[in-house]
Amino acid sequence: MKKFISTVSIIVLIVSLVCCFFACSNGENVINVSISEGKVVQTVEGFGSSSAWWSQVVGGDGNKENIAKMLYSEEGLNLNIYRYNIGAGSVDIKDKDTYGEKERMTESFLMGEKYTGNTHDELLAFVSNEDNYDFSKDKNAQLMLEECYSYGTIDNLILFANSPHYLMTINGLCRGTDGDDDIDNLAEENFDIFAKYLMVILKYFKVTKGYNVTYLSPINEPQWDWSTDKQEGCHYEPATMAKCLDVVNKELKIFNSENGTNVKLDVFESGNWNTKKTGNISRITAYLDEMKKYDYFEEVEHISFHSYSSPGSKKVREKFMKETKDYDIQVSISEYCQMSGGTNLEDFKAAQFLMCVMSYDFSVLKTDGWTWWISVSNYDYEDGLLYTNWYADELDSVKVSPRYYAMMHYSKFVKPGDKYVAVKADKKTCLSIIERNKTVYENSDAKMKCADDMYNVFKRDDGTVVIVYNNVTDSDYTWNIKDSFSNYEAYVSKDGNYLTKSQGEFSGSIKFDANSITTIILK
Repeated sequence: MKKFISTVSIIVLIVSLVCCFFACSNGENVINVSISEGKVVQTVEGFGSSSAWWSQVVGGDGNKENIAKMLYSEEGLNLNIYRYNIGAGSVDIKDKDTYGEKERMTESFLMGEKYTGNTHDELLAFVSNEDNYDFSKDKNAQLMLEECYSYGTIDNLILFANSPHYLMTINGLCRGTDGDDDIDNLAEENFDIFAKYLMVILKYFKVTKGYNVTYLSPINEPQWDWSTDKQEGCHYEPATMAKCLDVVNKELKIFNSENGTNVKLDVFESGNWNTKKTGNISRITAYLDEMKKYDYFEEVEHISFHSYSSPGSKKVREKFMKETKDYDIQVSISEYCQMSGGTNLEDFKAAQFLMCVMSYDFSVLKTDGWTWWISVSNYDYEDGLLYTNWYADELDSVKVSPRYYAMMHYSKFVKPGDKYVAVKADKKTCLSIIERNKTVYENSDAKMKCADDMYNVFKRDDGTVVIVYNNVTDSDYTWNIKDSFSNYEAYVSKDGNYLTKSQGEFSGSIKFDANSITTIILK
């Protein structure tokens, strides 16, 4: 019986290959597309990156201007979202010697060393007093923000905290303790103290400095235990997190009322969007269920997720959307990097893998924005867009990763306010069974297989259309566009050559070369 099944399988495969050959030879790779018939799904807030853990160093060296230009100028990535890390003060306490990399420790604006009390009310009074803050601290990170802000592209500054200040935590540290894998590190009695602390810092950036702070993100990846010595972090169980956010949101409303501002609460920076329960780690839906008990859940603009855990998988995303559809949430991707050893500065497939992640985040998760983790890396790891040895005796050059150019295919051309349009081809393209199961990129983080559905379409109010297409297959594809456009611009990246530009009158069709990344602008 097994031999019979095997024989049948081989026959099916052969028939499939033969049919695919004749289909492709008969023009099946010429696809008719109507953009105007596509459904507008979400509005894009933009693209960005985080200031941790590099700006504390780079903001004070000679690469500051060049890096800021590469990230936030219109000539560079043209990013409009900047995530500023509110340090919890690990630099200021005895725990500082246990951190593996010193740049992952942070200075806090709150001068905790001045505190001499020992009661809740004493700590609340201390934290609420602006005289107990030194805003000349975290100097390099602030200099980096100023430099990036000078290009005028940042319209979305997000303040985020990895951990409350060490004065507020249960163990007196800015991270978890070994063995406490499901223990909260912020006592409920200190929720109000944490909220007051955040408002003082928010006032400095929003009112005193005049930065366009749009979101306050008090909690980051709450499901992890953070007992590692690699960075600051705080664990929250679902009920604890939900209640803490409610306390912060009430203070935020008071702040907005008193200052005539409209800063919004950003929740909940989930470590991933995978809905399964692993060990003691609660399901994402457990966090959503607890937040639903509070009024702020209906008021938040979006729920922020980090695009880790099966990052190249379309099916896992579809599962997430199915299991969270009743919550009626707008997804936003606020952090991602490729979690694999090596910088991978030469492999074009690394760029295509990032395009795979971004493409499915827009098309399946319907994200309203997309933010990379650390802009600049000093590590032998695929976590950077740019690389430099910031501890070198002499100023090191800035090296550009393929991921930088991949992100540019979106961030340089898709503008805040553009509408994502779900566009479907009128017939399926033909990849053989063998092609569909061919791995085109793999690292220790994830792998990517062939696909012909890695594309996104965006539309502006003036009718301009932007198409981003990631063709990882060995076949060319041509789109015949039913809509009328006068001219086009095309930016094509292939192995070793990035964003080669062409332009002219639009003839009605677009060719997407095999093994390429293409951004098309139609007007």
